[in-house]
Amino acid sequence: MNYVSAHLWEKEKACPMCISLILQHALVGKREVLLACVCESKNAGEAGVTESGYFSEGLTEWFHREGVKLCDRKEITEVPGEKLFREIKRLEEESASYLRKYKKELHLHYWGVLLWDSRAWVFARGDCKGYLLNRRFQKKNIREIIARHSETSSVFMTGSVQKKVGMLLCTDGFGAEVKKETLAEVLIPDRGVSGERMERRLKELAGEGRSAGAVYIRIC
Repeated sequence: MNYVSAHLWEKEKACPMCISLILQHALVGKREVLLACVCESKNAGEAGVTESGYFSEGLTEWFHREGVKLCDRKEITEVPGEKLFREIKRLEEESASYLRKYKKELHLHYWGVLLWDSRAWVFARGDCKGYLLNRRFQKKNIREIIARHSETSSVFMTGSVQKKVGMLLCTDGFGAEVKKETLAEVLIPDRGVSGERMERRLKELAGEGRSAGAVYIRIC
């Protein structure tokens, strides 16, 4: 499978940016591998910026160092997910150790997915959200992917995806005042979809005056 993607990274002028995004594509043969994540720290100031940025940078490095190679096999197993989840726990532990210097606790929130072929490995923690967007019975639908996690614990899930389905990963502040029906109507295209078009739509939905981050993925 291949993917069309777009992202939104809006910064509130009055405060530091504690939101970071990952959106990485790589080719394995003729198929794409994609790693996407929206991450937000609830710690303020330098500690929050570093916490969010360190997590995103570490996952991006892992994707290019190990993740793509793990998917470069004729018969893929659960190994990429196991390796990914182990790396996430390591990054959380290192972030927590760093934050102790500021006498702060880990307040990391994220929602991410590793996609390869029809497989999806989901990882989540805290307030960030993930949605599936599709058409069923001539109607545009959006459904939250429910992951049993909290601010202090992570969740890891595996599943499958289909063509012509969209995925939205976003911070809790993205579209906070927008109904799900409106999200579905705006983000599910009637015709062809392009990254530039979806970026404009994400910006419209985010609203003004608040920090927000979102990644949109269309599975082709």
